[in-house]
Amino acid sequence: MKSSRIPWLGRLVPQLRITLLCLLIFTHQTHALLPAQIEARLANENPEFKALSQRIGIFREQVEKSSQITTPQLYAEFSLLRDRKEQSNSQFVFEELQGLNYEVGLEKQFESGLRSKLSFSGLNSNIKNGSFGAGVFNSNSWNNSPKLELAYPLLSGAGGTKIVAAKQSTELALNLEALRTQSEFDQKLHGVKMLYWSALLAKETVRVQKEAIQRVRTIFEYVRSQAARNLEQASNVIQARAVAELVLLETTANEDRFKKSLLSLQEVFPGLQEAEIPMAAVAEAELQKKPSENGLFTANDLLALTAQELDLVKAKADQEDTRSNLDIFAAHEFNEVEDSFGKSIGELSKMKYPTTVVGLRWKYPLDVGFREREAKRQIALAGAAKDRFQYVLDQAPLKKANILAELGRAKRLFLLTENLEKTQLERLQAEKKLLRQGRSSIYQVLQFEIEFTRSQVSRISSMLEILRLQSEVSQLKFSEADLNQKLSKGLVNP
Repeated sequence: MKSSRIPWLGRLVPQLRITLLCLLIFTHQTHALLPAQIEARLANENPEFKALSQRIGIFREQVEKSSQITTPQLYAEFSLLRDRKEQSNSQFVFEELQGLNYEVGLEKQFESGLRSKLSFSGLNSNIKNGSFGAGVFNSNSWNNSPKLELAYPLLSGAGGTKIVAAKQSTELALNLEALRTQSEFDQKLHGVKMLYWSALLAKETVRVQKEAIQRVRTIFEYVRSQAARNLEQASNVIQARAVAELVLLETTANEDRFKKSLLSLQEVFPGLQEAEIPMAAVAEAELQKKPSENGLFTANDLLALTAQELDLVKAKADQEDTRSNLDIFAAHEFNEVEDSFGKSIGELSKMKYPTTVVGLRWKYPLDVGFREREAKRQIALAGAAKDRFQYVLDQAPLKKANILAELGRAKRLFLLTENLEKTQLERLQAEKKLLRQGRSSIYQVLQFEIEFTRSQVSRISSMLEILRLQSEVSQLKFSEADLNQKLSKGLVNP
């Protein structure tokens, strides 16, 4: 049956060819280093990549550190006093004063800016041989007091701006370190992948050229034997030898290039053997994969965005610091003094002796001129951070479009080199047929042999460019949804 009657067959054949080649590779090269194994093997075996991978995880786990700013803090304080100094007040003297101070409480900073403290404090005073006017006495008293204190900023930090900025700064700083490490990991990984593909394709180039050398040498040996029997001209022998030496020279250069790529790869994968570099079919299979186009930002792009957002948050926080501090505060407590701890605690439940304090607390530095200049500088820095942030956002789609367009051109060029290789092979086979019929020359066949080999090398070289661009596309791993997730968390707010 002709293939024209089943149009899907033409589309299916290339995919079947790649699949069969891959099965052949996996069957006969079970120990080969395959593309899917590179990242995991680096993270497990290479000390540098292993350290980078661990750092990324550590920084991501530390992001929750920002919540500690508003986490309630439990505190406690205890002190003992023993005072036997000489008294300066003759009206009230004592031989010894023993005291126990204690306070436990809970402090909480709210994102709204409100600060609260709930505490329980007490003082145990034990006076020995004290006198106040006439007579000597001994005294032991317990003074216990629960207390609630509140404070809220009215100017600088009003609405919790300082607290929110502190949380964002902490989280952004940790994200920045994680993204910086991720960006370094991705760039190094891209470099390793290109070393891998360079070595693989250089190995394939050498294989192709060695096959060409063998074919040219066969022609050379034939021409030389014919010339020895005076059936060929000596010039044909020289031509065949010259072509063989030319192909050998190009092969030697590519062998050196392969060895250099292999040495560079062995620096990353210690102990890697040449046999672990797989066949070219692995690269052909990789070309058939369509890279994901969902991503828009690289880790480096997000690094730049996060850095600008951090600058913006810091500028806004510094702006707040240039304002006056005016806090309203209030405190309410109950007191009870008894001669034993138990009685003091029992009487507190009656709440008979309350104390309430309400007030304002204001602070304003005298360097007014500096503070005004600093406020203007921070406004300018915030504006610059916004502009830079928007620039990175605007450039991301354009950069992605350029990479995809370049990848499309590289793939079109690869198809041209494939067609050229097929045409050169057909021309070479036709010329050899003419030679056997006595209608061509050895020189012409040798020239076509060189052109066919170079078309093969050109196809292999064009594969490397596609693989490079596909690796760049794979670095666009962060989508707009990832950025919007940060926006929803309040981390990015241009």
